[in-house]
Amino acid sequence: MIALFYGGCSLEHEISILSTLQFVKHFEKEEVILVYVSKENKYYIGDCLYDFDFYSNIKLNQCKEVSLEKINKDVYLKPKDIFKKKIKIDCVFPLMHGASGEDGSIQGVFELLDI
Repeated sequence: MIALFYGGCSLEHEISILSTLQFVKHFEKEEVILVYVSKENKYYIGDCLYDFDFYSNIKLNQCKEVSLEKINKDVYLKPKDIFKKKIKIDCVFPLMHGASGEDGSIQGVFELLDI
């Protein structure tokens, strides 16, 4: 599974969203998972993230908050709800602009996870 990380606490938050929605068009939905990074730097997943209209009035209660977890050599998106299944990710594309994206911060997180 390819994870696309976008959004973040940057002033270019909205540009990152537009970039991601354009980028995701080149993949089958089964190949990628969108990981929205809120302005508070929390990670979210959900089908609503594929809908352009969602971003005009973001309601994060429609999404699932996740964290990154490494088990042995594998990296997973782990939902906060303990009964939900973890999602194994094989590759990430950081599509975040500005601070936390272009400054290398998010790449550092991925490097620490060996992904």
